[in-house]
Amino acid sequence: MADANAIAPAPPSPAAFPGMPYAADASSPAPDAASILRAGMPPLAAAEAESLPAFDDSAASASPSTSATPPAEPTAAPHNLESAQAALAAGQIPRDALRLSSIQLEGCPSLRRSFLQRLISPYITPAPSSAPMSVTAALQRAWAAHRAELPRAGEATELLALLAVARSVAGDLQALDLFDSIDASVLPSSSSSGPEEVDLLFTLREKSRVLLKSSTDVGNGEGSASIQGRVRNCFGGAECLEGNATVGTRTRRSFNVSLSAPLLANPDHQASLSAYALDRDCSNYLSCSEGLRGARVALRSSLAPGVSHEMAYELVWRQLGRLAPSASLSVRRLAVPTLKSSLSYTYARDTRLDALLLNPAGSSFKFSSELAGLGGDTAFLKSEVDYFRPRAFGAGWAYTIAARAGAMKSLDARATPLVDRFHLGGPISLRMFRHNSLGPKDGLDSLGGDAYWAAGASLLAPMPYRAEWPLKLHAFVNAGQVCALDQSQPLRPAAFAPLAQPSSSAGIGIVYTQGPLRVELNAGLPLTARMGDGTRKGFQLGIGLTFL
Repeated sequence: MADANAIAPAPPSPAAFPGMPYAADASSPAPDAASILRAGMPPLAAAEAESLPAFDDSAASASPSTSATPPAEPTAAPHNLESAQAALAAGQIPRDALRLSSIQLEGCPSLRRSFLQRLISPYITPAPSSAPMSVTAALQRAWAAHRAELPRAGEATELLALLAVARSVAGDLQALDLFDSIDASVLPSSSSSGPEEVDLLFTLREKSRVLLKSSTDVGNGEGSASIQGRVRNCFGGAECLEGNATVGTRTRRSFNVSLSAPLLANPDHQASLSAYALDRDCSNYLSCSEGLRGARVALRSSLAPGVSHEMAYELVWRQLGRLAPSASLSVRRLAVPTLKSSLSYTYARDTRLDALLLNPAGSSFKFSSELAGLGGDTAFLKSEVDYFRPRAFGAGWAYTIAARAGAMKSLDARATPLVDRFHLGGPISLRMFRHNSLGPKDGLDSLGGDAYWAAGASLLAPMPYRAEWPLKLHAFVNAGQVCALDQSQPLRPAAFAPLAQPSSSAGIGIVYTQGPLRVELNAGLPLTARMGDGTRKGFQLGIGLTFL
């Protein structure tokens, strides 16, 4: 048979990461893909071949009456992987001993080898001993998170545990957002002839590194058109450079550029640096426009599925401009440029199976807190919580419960900046009220408040004879209120008394979900309202991503 290498060049060698007990010299080449994909055991080593007795042709010809029989080649024992696979195919739990020899990645030439070594390190470095750990070992175990519970290279294990390792590595690779496809294989080791040694081989296909697209979006009460560019894996460490420009009905102009990367090659931890500029038209509730110019650096960690923590520092210059002739004295007094320097922390937990409510289960919770005053000319402490819980009952029926609340306190006894206050009202927050129309006012201007709460309950029913449709019947009840606080006085329970006089509404309608977008068409009316709240009767259309 002709040599295959004479017809086509050999495929590129995968990046191989052997376990520590089996680590080869860094200069030794990785095994090629052909040897990894070959079924069965590797060929006999040269030393074993030399130890076999030779067959003497001359002796056979000199003694024709003597029959010379060549020695039989030794039969290789079946590999434990074959026995484990056979047991699994028969519906049994495989108990054959296996040992991970190496993890090999094929099809990722644009990633730095040092980055890949860090990525795979939690799976191949020896685990800390069970004896009392040092602080360094404890920190390493916390950094590895769930990976610390998986068997490492060189440890005796079984097939099901190795499949769990393969799923975890594939999840890490998927989180990098660099690959169109990830295929995993468990194969007999290409570097060791032991009957229990196996390799994990991942065959990858990279995404295009450069993306440029344009889009039109409707959501959160406005329409916009945008152009977005993205460069993946800029420096070989899964970095992502992204920029976008947007024009819209309310956000007149918006520009943003950001650079993000996994911290120390751990996809659970993302570091990002961004700069942005924004001009927003606020004339539908405030007689001015808002301009922002800022920069932000953030570290986001996800130590468990659906749970994330984010710490961020932001420096932003804000200005209220283009005052309308009808602007109130309050707006004119507060329309001064401010520089905010702040630290923020955000905790989010989302265990929902389906954010579109087609499979209502789980819940979401979010808490955020911001401390401003690390320089700049504004100082305050601001916190906010958000909770949402859907539940299914019956055939296609579901109900949802949502609640939000927030408060802020000035740290310098001055009035809080207008752009940092809470606003409430509109089809995605408090239905059957106009956008941001609740709370304190001066003339036609909604000034927002320093504390608020809102709650809502909804009942979703399937369309008759079309329970599988994403179009649902909808009934709701909402309530909430916003109030201002006297920042020159200590906080007392009496300061929150206006929150005990909520505005509320109820109605029915239809809900349609498509991707992350949700569209509601409701008919309803306000049940209670404070004087000055912008009520709305009849029909109301809501388009957005998050609803009360």
